[in-house]
Amino acid sequence: MTPARRKSPTYRADGYQLVGEPKCGGFGAGFLATHPDHPGRHFFIKFPKDPTDPEHVKRLRREARNLEAANHPNVVRLLEHQLDSVPPFIVLEYHGNGTLAEVGRAGVPTESALTMLMQVADALHGGFHARGGFHRDVKPENILLTAGGMYILADAGLARVPAAGSTGTRTVAGTPGYIDPWVVNHDYDAAADIWSLGVTFGVALTGRAPHDIADHGRLLLRSDELPIADFRSRAEAYRLLASMLAPGRRDRPTAEIVRQSAYALLVGAAPPAVPLAPQEPAPVATGEGLKPEHVLAGLAFAALAVLVVFVVVGLAAAAAEQEAKKRPRRPPRG
Repeated sequence: MTPARRKSPTYRADGYQLVGEPKCGGFGAGFLATHPDHPGRHFFIKFPKDPTDPEHVKRLRREARNLEAANHPNVVRLLEHQLDSVPPFIVLEYHGNGTLAEVGRAGVPTESALTMLMQVADALHGGFHARGGFHRDVKPENILLTAGGMYILADAGLARVPAAGSTGTRTVAGTPGYIDPWVVNHDYDAAADIWSLGVTFGVALTGRAPHDIADHGRLLLRSDELPIADFRSRAEAYRLLASMLAPGRRDRPTAEIVRQSAYALLVGAAPPAVPLAPQEPAPVATGEGLKPEHVLAGLAFAALAVLVVFVVVGLAAAAAEQEAKKRPRRPPRG
């Protein structure tokens, strides 16, 4: 007997007209929508992907709570929520200019990447970290672009604000390639968001895949691979990126320091002090390719240097002795 096919959920939002097919993620389904009271304006309405699944409903409720509390110009704005309706839904502001992932497949201009970094860092600080929380899914797909050139951090369904007395959460969440390797075995905290934002910044600058930016807790990019013409700016941008991806979480800058640093790079000012990050790895000398004549030449040079030192010291001593002989002796006191 063929098992009955599971019926697709029916999505509806009272007062709104859903447009097109849903965009589905792991736990949510989103629709473009219109409202008769707002002609010409579009909205983005999000439902639980499966309205009968308690975990999907829980994620939607959490996102509504987090966005309501964030209240930041660079965090997507919650306009309305109907969490007790069937199915429950939330209404978000809509930005029709795509995501950073869509417009930055080949990388974006340096100024745009720095603007994104500055604004998303500000969103993390003001919307989450300052309240003791964290976003947990910073990536290009969750960064929206507005018509005015602003970058908006979206999708707070995984965001978490720890309860009183808690320092983090052990739930591993996020997107592979953007997850701080530390959180696999440790508590999630704000430093993990900095790691994710660092990978996102590297992807935005270069257009490369996240695993080409950092892997297993190690920065893979070299400074000369950043497409920044000015040497000083490139060095400072690389230093900031390396700090955000530092293996030691205490060595990473805060979101506020990242914001200040990105702004300084944008205006050409000296950036604030950030924690020292690992420098580019120097080539390891393996001894391959050394020839005997090279070794002998090195030893001869060292011996010559030692001989020169002895000659110089001997000449200096002889000169001092001759000078002493020329000085007249004082007659003895009688």
